[in-house]
Amino acid sequence: MSRGVGARGGVVLLAYGGLLGGTAVGVWGAALLVAGFRLEGAYGQRIGAVLVVGAVILAVGEVADRLFALLTRGPRRRVRDGWRRLLEADFDDDPFPYDTSDTFGAGLGRLMTLGFAGLVWGLVRDTAGTALGLWAGVRLAAAVGLPVTVTGFWTTALAGVVAAGLRPVAAAVLRTPFSFSRRAARANVLTVFWYAANTAGLALAAFALDAVAVAPAPAARQALLLAAVAGLVLLAPRFTLRLPLPGAASVVLIAVRALVLWAVLQAAELLHPGLRIAGFWPLVATAALMWALEWPMRLSEARAEAARQPPAPPPVDPFAHHPPFPHSPWMP
Repeated sequence: MSRGVGARGGVVLLAYGGLLGGTAVGVWGAALLVAGFRLEGAYGQRIGAVLVVGAVILAVGEVADRLFALLTRGPRRRVRDGWRRLLEADFDDDPFPYDTSDTFGAGLGRLMTLGFAGLVWGLVRDTAGTALGLWAGVRLAAAVGLPVTVTGFWTTALAGVVAAGLRPVAAAVLRTPFSFSRRAARANVLTVFWYAANTAGLALAAFALDAVAVAPAPAARQALLLAAVAGLVLLAPRFTLRLPLPGAASVVLIAVRALVLWAVLQAAELLHPGLRIAGFWPLVATAALMWALEWPMRLSEARAEAARQPPAPPPVDPFAHHPPFPHSPWMP
C-alpha cells in the first residue's frame, strides 16, 4: 500500500516538476525576446528568478481552474443528472423520461456550452492568467532580492503570452525522459513534434518567400523566435472538420490557421528579433506550409484515437430466427 502511494506521489512530483521547469524555460525565453523584461545577475540568480516566477504562474493557473470548476458546478451537476436519468430510464414504462423543462436537447446544449466555455476559459488562463502570474512573480522575485524587472502593462502582457507559448514544448521535453507510461511518453513526444513541425514551416517560409522575413539576429535567437510564434499559434484550440466536398475541409482549416497566424504576428512584430509577413498570399502560404508539415501528427492522433475506441459489435441479422422462406422436411 505504502509503495503504491509513494509511486503515485513520485509521478505527481515529476509531473509538476516538469511543468514548473517548462514554465521557467518559457519565462527565460520571454526575457530573451521581449524588450523591457530583463533577467540580470549571475546564472544562479536568473535560475532562481525564473523558478519563482514560474511557480507563481502555476499557482495562478491552479486558482483559475478551481474558480472555473466552482462556477460551473451547477451546470455540470445538471448535465450529469440528466445523463444518469437517461441511462436509468425504463422506456417500456415511460417512453419520455423527461419533463418539458429537461429534454435531451437541453442536456446536449448544456454539455456543448460547457465545452465551449472550457475552451474559452483555457485560452484566457493561458494568456491573461500567465501574464498576471508573471507580473506577480516578478514582484515577488524582486521582493526577495532576485534581479528581475518588467516595465509597462503591454510589455508584461507580451512577455506572459510568449511564456505561455513556449511552456508546453519545454515541459514536454523535460517530462519525456521521466514518463512512467507509454501513453504519457507518446503524448509528450507528439507535443514536441507539433512544435517542431510548425517551427519548421515558419523557417521554410522565411527561407523560400521574400515576403516572410526575420529580423537579423543570431541563429539561436531566430530559432527561439520561430518556436515562440509556433507556440502561440498552437495555443489556439485545434479541431477537425469533415465536409462532403473533397478538399473543402483543408481549405477551411488553412484559412483558420492563417487568421490565427495573422493575430499572432501582431505581437511577433514587437519581439526582438521580429517576424514580418507582408501580403495576404504569403500569409496563406505560410499557414499552408505549417498545416502541411503537421499532417503526420494529425494522422498519428487519429490512429491513436481509433485504437482507443472499443471494437464495433458484429452486425445483427434481423432474419436470424425468422427465415424469409418456409422450410419443409424436403428442404435443407
